[in-house]
Amino acid sequence: MEAKKIRCKTLDWLRIICAFLIAYDHLGPARNEAWIVSQQISFWITEPLKIIQYFGAFGVSCFLLISGFCANQKSNGIFCEIKKKFVRLIVPMWSAMLLFYIFQAAITFLTGIENWWSAFSVKQWIESAILICHLKGIGDPVNGVLWYMVPLLIFVLLWIVLKNTIAKISMIASILIYDAVILAAVLNGFAMSAVLPFAFMPVFGLIGALFINGKIKTCQGIIAAFVTYTAMIFSFWKAANGYYADQPYIVSFAYAFLLFVIAILIDEKIPPVTGIWKWLSQISYSFYLLHSMAGGWIMSILERVGVPYTFCFIAGIIFSVLFSGINWIVFENRMKVLRRQ
Repeated sequence: MEAKKIRCKTLDWLRIICAFLIAYDHLGPARNEAWIVSQQISFWITEPLKIIQYFGAFGVSCFLLISGFCANQKSNGIFCEIKKKFVRLIVPMWSAMLLFYIFQAAITFLTGIENWWSAFSVKQWIESAILICHLKGIGDPVNGVLWYMVPLLIFVLLWIVLKNTIAKISMIASILIYDAVILAAVLNGFAMSAVLPFAFMPVFGLIGALFINGKIKTCQGIIAAFVTYTAMIFSFWKAANGYYADQPYIVSFAYAFLLFVIAILIDEKIPPVTGIWKWLSQISYSFYLLHSMAGGWIMSILERVGVPYTFCFIAGIIFSVLFSGINWIVFENRMKVLRRQ
């Protein structure tokens, strides 16, 4: 079953917004809860609206919705698609890890000043890059943001298989089978079960794309969304109960979904990203992969010498953008040639 390529300009704007919101969480209040800026934002926005993780959950949810929406593309076969996704997702992740490893190791070697990341062995860096920690259900001290890659890759790989098999017969059946597979994995209690509920989030973006593209009817979309929502809620309750009760992730997801829907609806009225904004959208994936390391590195240096935290945060964002730009230019952008082959 072929699919038209849907290009929504607003998704590029959303990528920029979400990348910044996640970086705000990790480089802002997550590092310093006493920061006056985050205290004011929390008092007026995140706390009354019950948005958890200082907008981090909001940004992650939106990224997963975008990934699902973009998954509705013409298929060139299972192995061809897997190759393209490997080049698109895995290679930039590995290059980002390698790039920062070399950078921080060189700085430590030249100055003798150690940093958080210099304490980790090569083995730990490799385990982080291949997601071993998250697959085992334990924290990753090297680059904790890579947990996001597990549900994303699960969705990408499983949907590639379903799209090239079951979806050719019934699109709605392929979605329901996807939900059943993820739910079965949750019930089996795999080590990575805590991140499996997030694998349902891209499905909502996918349902939207399929509906816009005329691949499913309204009633089918409602049924698929209801089943997916039910499975996701149950999975949070079963495998990540803290995000079900204490810090309900679904609230942040609901806000992200609302913004996502609005963005799709007003797409024709919004100008496309240009200039610096286009570049920021292009490097958003590299930025996500690198911001906690690159931004955290420069901020730790500035904090040692007493620079006010607001300036440390701004420096962390700028340095993360520059570092991500290098990864995008040297590796990620060049991978486009391989993806076209």
